[in-house]
Amino acid sequence: MKRTKLFLSLLAFSSITLSSCYINLGFIEFGEKPTEENQDNNQDNNQEQGENKPTPKPNPDVPSGGDYIRDDYGDYYATITDDAEGDTLKNLLNTLNTSMRKRTMGYDGLKTWGQYTEIDWTGKENVEGKMFGFYDNALVSNTWDNQATWNREHVWPNSLGGGKVEKDMHMPRPTSVSINSERGNKYYGSSGGTYDPGQYEANYRGVAARIIFYCAIADTSLSLIDANSGSGSMGKLSDLLRWNLEYAPNRHKDAPLTLRIEQNRNHEMFTREGLQGNRNPFIDHPEYACRIWGNTNSATRSACKIS
Repeated sequence: MKRTKLFLSLLAFSSITLSSCYINLGFIEFGEKPTEENQDNNQDNNQEQGENKPTPKPNPDVPSGGDYIRDDYGDYYATITDDAEGDTLKNLLNTLNTSMRKRTMGYDGLKTWGQYTEIDWTGKENVEGKMFGFYDNALVSNTWDNQATWNREHVWPNSLGGGKVEKDMHMPRPTSVSINSERGNKYYGSSGGTYDPGQYEANYRGVAARIIFYCAIADTSLSLIDANSGSGSMGKLSDLLRWNLEYAPNRHKDAPLTLRIEQNRNHEMFTREGLQGNRNPFIDHPEYACRIWGNTNSATRSACKIS
């Protein structure tokens, strides 16, 4: 009888104490496990300070939302009508781009801001002090090292009109010195003396195509042709259209690294204080490319699957 009373007393005591504490005995746990929800408030407050300063901020917040990048651009494309195509759509996108772009960063902007744009939005493959090089994803210094390891690649070559958009940071990319020299001013394409932007990593075919398309709506005096070479223009249009669809943008956290970098750049260019405030519409709407250039000829119609 005494043992029973003692057991009940201990049980009553434990129901009071264990309800307010957490005990882990290895094989069994009691009580409610504490959370980390309110830890490090000072760090959060420090991150909020300076949000409105037009200067680079360290370690951008990962714009994640579950399995997909959280990149809410709202009604950004509200002025683009569903039936617009050809030059009409190109001009609408040019007007939109001009109105949304708060500033251009200059060709030198990449020296400072690449550390925020040329990284993996998930953070999985980022390395402190490094960013990813275009074409091969080689890790290079995230600050300008006077061409010791990387150069600023004109995705639209300067000699072919790229100088018109070189101040727009949606166009230049950090590229290893050797690859920058290797590409020269060749058109992108799959044959006939062109340069294959996906020879090191296939997804750069789609990424490069979308940069070229952006340039053509950022400055409508730039033209795209379906040829392997030319002057004052870029191509090869049918290959670019095909690659844009074959290596399409992907917002998922498990997308190839190259496509995660592409999403990060678009997000940062639009949202980061001090950057341009505009987006590459062909990342958000890759179908726009075929609506503009798909009916150029039989090869472009085939690439866009237009009957």
